Amino acid sequence: PRTIARGTPGFSGADLANICNEAALLAARKNKRIVTLSDLEDAKDKVMMGSERKSMVMSEDEKKLTAYHEGGHAIVALLESKKITVENHGTDTFDSVDYPDFANPVAKAVNESLADFGILICGSANGVAMTANKYPNVRAGLCWTSEIVELIRLHNNANILCIPARFTSIPQALKMVETFLNTDFEGGRHQKRVAKIKCM
Repeated sequence: PRTIARGTPGFSGADLANICNEAALLAARKNKRIVTLSDLEDAKDKVMMGSERKSMVMSEDEKKLTAYHEGGHAIVALLESKKITVENHGTDTFDSVDYPDFANPVAKAVNESLADFGILICGSANGVAMTANKYPNVRAGLCWTSEIVELIRLHNNANILCIPARFTSIPQALKMVETFLNTDFEGGRHQKRVAKIKCM
């Protein structure tokens, strides 16, 4: 623990969780039964600097992935600054992944009342919204402006915010998260409509 602590000054709990997750993945890829210190060191490097690169020139796809990744970190930092507990389900690498692998844990936590709210970030956010909305107690809303975010909270009592990273800047995303957190469900005539959403 001391070796890792010395190499991770200023890291948040979410950053350390990312390192542990990445170390477990690295160990599994090597068919190892335990995570060693070298796995943790390699994971720390990957989380801090990204995957090993063959060229210093970034492609357009890599630029987009970096923007999505940084947007996620900015949102985590915003939530932690408000003393909100964050359980990060990833993804924490720049590798291509399957969005249901990350949307499902978030939706499951909200569905089972293990988390009050969830935030999902994806390219268009359609896939993560579709995945999350398969859960009976989830009301995931796809938003690209703060005005839409306000409406999904006021009228739909949304409990998961889905952000399309390809179409949303980091300042926009942060404003949307603020709106999501600060807007309460209006109830009234909307309560009956929300109650009808569940499929029987």
